Amino acid sequence: MRLELATPQRLVLSLAVRSLQAPGADGYFGILPGHAPMLSQLGAGELSYEPEEAASGEPRRYLIGGGFMEVTPDQVTLLADVAELPHEINAGLARQDLAAGEAVIRAAAPDADYEAALWQIALAQARLALAEKA
Repeated sequence: MRLELATPQRLVLSLAVRSLQAPGADGYFGILPGHAPMLSQLGAGELSYEPEEAASGEPRRYLIGGGFMEVTPDQVTLLADVAELPHEINAGLARQDLAAGEAVIRAAAPDADYEAALWQIALAQARLALAEKA
């Protein structure tokens, strides 16, 4: 099946894959060729996929966050707000983002944007988890 990953800035990937796992808003999806059609909101986490041309079973990884996923029996299209390779992740900056988001939650200010703070925390945690694997 074909995997296409795009952000607002660029087409990140377009290749044939054997399988993939992507973070949905409510958990991870495993997708194989012939999957039933579906649409889903993307969460923050690790996209892992096995390219068809790869000899080993070692999956390739991207950090993705936000956006939408469309699945058809022969293609998966991810329109993500964020897509980063593990070596592109700045762990120090991710830790700062995590601390800033947690500070907003702890402050409990009536005018705080808690939804944005929770997203900042989720994305920072996903970045740190993937950076540790790299």
